[in-house]
Amino acid sequence: MVGVCLLTACGSSGSSGAGRPIDVSVPSPPIHGLRPARAPFTAFEQVRATVVTAAGATRTPCLLVARTSAARARGLMGVTDATLGGYDGMLFAFAGDVTGTFWMKDTVIPLSVVFLDGAGRRVSSAEMTPCPTSATTCPLYPARAPYRWAIEVPVGHLNALGLTATDRPRVTLGGACTPS
Repeated sequence: MVGVCLLTACGSSGSSGAGRPIDVSVPSPPIHGLRPARAPFTAFEQVRATVVTAAGATRTPCLLVARTSAARARGLMGVTDATLGGYDGMLFAFAGDVTGTFWMKDTVIPLSVVFLDGAGRRVSSAEMTPCPTSATTCPLYPARAPYRWAIEVPVGHLNALGLTATDRPRVTLGGACTPS
């Protein structure tokens, strides 16, 4: 993903003039257990997430973390490795609830995104298609309600992490992890 649009309504060029800006310049609150990510993702951090489904199944993915405005704007832009270097996905963390939309400008691999509220409960999800560099507009992918976190994974991987709508997951963050 290239970035999160910074307006409640926006176009691929940045703004349609509608909506009010969302202040995403403030880093997200501290997350316990953050460590520097390994190459080629050294612009990010990494952390273990614990996903517990309504049925009690537990998964512990190792996620890249984008918690500053610059890191969130870069996202998975230009990444060609569908295995994400052994990471299970990327977590976008915000200081408060946001309503910004995701888009796939300059993103090469198809991704799924799940939006989570401040308590780590699923808000909604979307399957996102890459948008070529040459495109003048790209589709926007909004959450159904305000969210605090978003997790992007390669398309088809939400189920393996217990992050689908039928799983009704609860996600907590914290602790060191080692990408596979």
